[in-house]
Amino acid sequence: MQKIILILACSVFILAGCGEKKSEPPVSDQGTESGMQESLFNKVNYYNFLTLSLGMSLDEANELLGTPEMSESTGTGNFSCTYYSSTDTVFIEATFNDNKLSSAAIRDMMDMFYEPVSVTSEQFDQLYIGMTLNEIREIIGAEGYLECLFRDTYEPDLPGSYLHVWASRNDGMSYRRINVIVDENGEAWSITQNNLTMCERDAELTFELYDLIKPGMNLDEVQDTLGFRLSRYYSIIYEDCVNDMYRYEDSSFKNAADFHFVDNVLYKKNIEYPTERYTADQAVTPEAAGLIAAGMTEEEVTLALGSPGILFSEQTANQFATSNMRILIWGMDSSSADFDYLKIMFIDGKIYSEGHILRLS
Repeated sequence: MQKIILILACSVFILAGCGEKKSEPPVSDQGTESGMQESLFNKVNYYNFLTLSLGMSLDEANELLGTPEMSESTGTGNFSCTYYSSTDTVFIEATFNDNKLSSAAIRDMMDMFYEPVSVTSEQFDQLYIGMTLNEIREIIGAEGYLECLFRDTYEPDLPGSYLHVWASRNDGMSYRRINVIVDENGEAWSITQNNLTMCERDAELTFELYDLIKPGMNLDEVQDTLGFRLSRYYSIIYEDCVNDMYRYEDSSFKNAADFHFVDNVLYKKNIEYPTERYTADQAVTPEAAGLIAAGMTEEEVTLALGSPGILFSEQTANQFATSNMRILIWGMDSSSADFDYLKIMFIDGKIYSEGHILRLS
């Protein structure tokens, strides 16, 4: 669980997660002339960032980067610091636990250190958990950019991890990114992407087709049933299992679905469609909705409401989920109800509590 928490922490930089041993940091060839000029006059730069090492003291970090402009104490020997360049175009955020560096991440507001590289879905599709950083660099054809180094604060004696990024600009300000976190041995344990599209956007995922996808299927079976390819959004190693999330998204970006796999076995799915698509063919009365209570089974609810619900999400129990779960949606009769639809969660076939009965507009 701590790895997932740390990934989420690094995701702040991925959305606005690392490399070969930090004792031998890669020297990137991606600095532009303006970036190098920036580095000559500021301590807060990519080159000094590469010399940071997990476990160094606050004084040692200050020696490299200067005095932080923001420093927040979270306890004795625990600090959260931000170091800014003189032009405010680069800043480094660092945390210290017991006065030792536990994480650091660099943000380059002008993108001076990003290497011009073409990032594609075809490259991402070739990456897998356990690959070495050098193998990944060979596939992408570029060195990459070290963006974050971190260590589990709950287990500070464990080796560190390093987030490397490859990015190319879309039209406007957004980027297509491949983000890879590797351990001290340079082996990938997390692979994610931003703004890469691999699914067929002109394909339609209907509720009927979605219902055919069952937990226990492997990826090939899911894609064969759908009749189109899904986009892989991330892969992460957790509890010695490979966790993958694949996504469907149409050209409107309003209709989407996520499919979660553990060791290539589907265990969770959920669909994200506009409310009117769930409720168009249903007309549950307020009187029928008032009969629904905790303890009822899905069969009893369906009988009381007079129609089967639309399946929103389904999860089967495994090493990461202790219960089977289904979430269904029923549309209300718009002429008589003061809410638009019912969203009900069933745990192991029953409504577990009143809190699992949502009346939403």
